[in-house]
Amino acid sequence: MSAKFTPGPWGIFREDREYVVDLAEERQPRSAECDPHTCCEIARVADQREAKANAHAISAVPEMYAALKKAREVIHHNVSGAVWNTLAPAIAQIDAAIAKAEGGK
Repeated sequence: MSAKFTPGPWGIFREDREYVVDLAEERQPRSAECDPHTCCEIARVADQREAKANAHAISAVPEMYAALKKAREVIHHNVSGAVWNTLAPAIAQIDAAIAKAEGGK
């Protein structure tokens, strides 16, 4: 299974007193005819102490998801035995994060 979220990269833009995470690399003016392939608002974070950091974390989701999938693949194909056992807790965290991103538990 793969994630069904909007593919990245996602950009961060300041708009009034909020941070907006958007598919477009450059913020486009909004219109009723907005092409979802060139602009797509992912999240809007109210201006507060953590808002900018939250927006940055949200915007990194596509890259983090891809990196976790790649790391899991590399581990699966290259690690075994005692090393696998040592890495088992980290592998379980990776698997849980991927499952969550893909709509699982």
